[in-house]
Parts: sequence; C-alpha cells; structure tokens
Amino acid sequence: MKKNRKPGFTLIELLVVIAIIGLLSSLVLVSVGGGRSKARDSRRQGDIRQVTSAQEMYYADNKVYYSTSGLSYVPAIPNYLPRLDDPRCPGGVCGTGAQDYNWIANTAAQTCGSVTLGAAQWYCAFARLENRATGCASPNYSYFIASHIGTEFLCGAANPVVCDCF
Repeated sequence: MKKNRKPGFTLIELLVVIAIIGLLSSLVLVSVGGGRSKARDSRRQGDIRQVTSAQEMYYADNKVYYSTSGLSYVPAIPNYLPRLDDPRCPGGVCGTGAQDYNWIANTAAQTCGSVTLGAAQWYCAFARLENRATGCASPNYSYFIASHIGTEFLCGAANPVVCDCF
C-alpha cells in the first residue's frame, strides 16, 4: 500500500538551501567591499580635480582664486562648483572627520623658499583616501591634493598643513 505524500520540500532541505545562499551572498559582499572603497576614492579624486577646474575658471574671471577662511571642508565656489560632500558621508561631515574633503584657507600670503604668493593667489584642497597609494607605509595615509600648481598624491600621518612649494 502506498502512502500519500504531499509534494514539497522538507524543513531540512529548505534550511540547507538557505544556508548555502547565505554563505554565497556573504562571500560576494566581502569581495565587493574593496571595490566600493576604490570607487569612493575615484570619486574623491574626480571631485578634487573639479575644484581645480572651478578655481581656474574663477581665476580667469576674477584674477584671483576663490578664498575663504575658517573652513575645514571644501567650500562652494559661487557660480562654478557646489559644496562637495564626501561619498562616505553624504549630506555633511563624517563622524570622525577622517574622510572629509579639506581646504587650507588661502586668505594670507604663502612663502616657500624665495617665492611668496599673496592672498588668493594660491589654493589648496585635498581628500584623504581610504586606500593607501603605492609607497605609503602604515601608519601614513594617502591624500589627493589639488593646488594652483596641479594635482598629486601625498603620504602623511596627519592632514597636510600646506600644499607643496610653488
């Protein structure tokens, strides 16, 4: 005599399938995590390059770079660039301040060696990157910097105080 069995899966079979799906999804998330931080770093570099473009357009129209003091974040450059928000902290400042875009106030003259540039004749904006650049040993961080002389990477244990010499 045959027993009538309803078609379907047993509880054990369902639990095994759910466990396998959970394991596979956790492996995928771990492997994608590095790509996300690299993507955020790429966005930071692009944003800092936009600061350079905006400053050069501002300079072409006003014969000085946009200047402001008392800010730790990259300000909006009127008519050229909105205020930039870090991709890790949309809408404002990160809780630790570690990943913010930064601005060195250019309201005073800057001297390096025998060269002195007046206020608003230079600028410096930078972003701290999540991934260390080649050659940046721990505990140093990588920074992507834009200034009146161009863009570059910099290694350092603390935020830059000034950009490179002119």
